Amino acid sequence: MNLRGTIPPHLGNLSLLLSLDLSSNHFYGYLPKELGQLHRLRILRLSYNSLNGEIPSWLGNLQRVRTLKMKNNNFTGTISETLVNMSNLEILNLELNQLSGQVPSSIFKISSLKSISLSSNSLLGSLPNDMCQHLPKLEELYLSWNELSGNIPFGMGKCSNLKSLSLSYNQLMGIIPKSIGNLTQLQKLYVGFNNLEGQIPEEIGNLLGLELLSIKEIKGLTGQIPTSIFNISSLKIIVLSNTGLSGSLPNDLPKL
Repeated sequence: MNLRGTIPPHLGNLSLLLSLDLSSNHFYGYLPKELGQLHRLRILRLSYNSLNGEIPSWLGNLQRVRTLKMKNNNFTGTISETLVNMSNLEILNLELNQLSGQVPSSIFKISSLKSISLSSNSLLGSLPNDMCQHLPKLEELYLSWNELSGNIPFGMGKCSNLKSLSLSYNQLMGIIPKSIGNLTQLQKLYVGFNNLEGQIPEEIGNLLGLELLSIKEIKGLTGQIPTSIFNISSLKIIVLSNTGLSGSLPNDLPKL
């Protein structure tokens, strides 16, 4: 559609509203606090607009919301800790904004989450080692194109239902943890363009459903390519360019 202007506050009077989708329009300005009165709301989609201001704390009042998509706007400031009150949230997408500060650890305590998309912001800090302790349903984690630092959490291996993991284009350091091999449902893994070092763990060969593996542009990565990678028959794309890897490829590589 081609709607434009600010979001009208009187939408908050629609007390029976279950779904509000205003995405792909030309809305601008702050989110009206009256939307926090939509206590029955299950779906809120506001992506692809020009909305600005901070992510409002009153979003935490929308405790029945399962889908929150506010991708590709001009939101600034930090992600509100009150989002933890959205205890039924399954999909959180705040990609392509101008958010800063740390990723609130409280987000990783919303056990209903299936997809977290926070890529292309200016988020910083490290990820908590126990971030997957309360995320048994998580299938997608997109954190690329930020300023995250610290290590890839060893506890990442507890996100046992993860299918897509994107950590590229950050400032992560340390090794690729062996616990990555516990993510046996993983289909896509992006960890390139970081400050990682050490070897690719042999345990990555446990990812028997992996289709895409991208570990490019990491000069600190050393050693040989684990032979276990070449036993993953599901692989369609392998990107290991511009690293410090050495050694030779197996003679039976064409069997892939």
